[in-house]
Amino acid sequence: MRRFRRRPGLLPLRLLRTFRFRSGRAMGLPRPVIRRLRRAHVFLQAGQQSEAAEVFESVADEAADQGLPHAAPLSVEAGAAWILAGELERGLALAERGLDWLREGESGTRLAILRDRVVAALRQTGHAAEATALAQKYAGAAAASAPPARADLPAACPQCGGRVRPDEVEWIDPATAVCDYCGSVLKAGVE
Repeated sequence: MRRFRRRPGLLPLRLLRTFRFRSGRAMGLPRPVIRRLRRAHVFLQAGQQSEAAEVFESVADEAADQGLPHAAPLSVEAGAAWILAGELERGLALAERGLDWLREGESGTRLAILRDRVVAALRQTGHAAEATALAQKYAGAAAASAPPARADLPAACPQCGGRVRPDEVEWIDPATAVCDYCGSVLKAGVE
């Protein structure tokens, strides 16, 4: 009977998933995409919303094509960036696409958090009527309130550089959360 040897460097899928989860690396997003997200966050911090929106939109489209769960929040983030850049129609279309995906996935808390982020961008740019309409459109499907922050998380994701909001992230356990942008595992107390 002939025995097959496993090639060096290849791990069984079960071990690979465990390693990726524990290592904090972004799950489902390749390194070039993580670099692009990091660049988008740098653009946002520099006040270059249109450049950041372009990157967020392209990454959201790629994630949607691959069926990754990051597509909805990235689409909403792209929409908010376009709104801040002054392109209201394009921004609203992307934001509503992402919010619709979240509504279909029955993610009430995430929907409420991201809806509020878009409403804040609309109000910041002087579009109060659109903000009210968006808030009313997604009010029924959204949860009443966000869960409380459970631990001290880093201010930014170590992988993609995205801003970490402890009251808005998806929590795995009381000391571990998932990055909104790239899906990296964030541990409390680690900078």
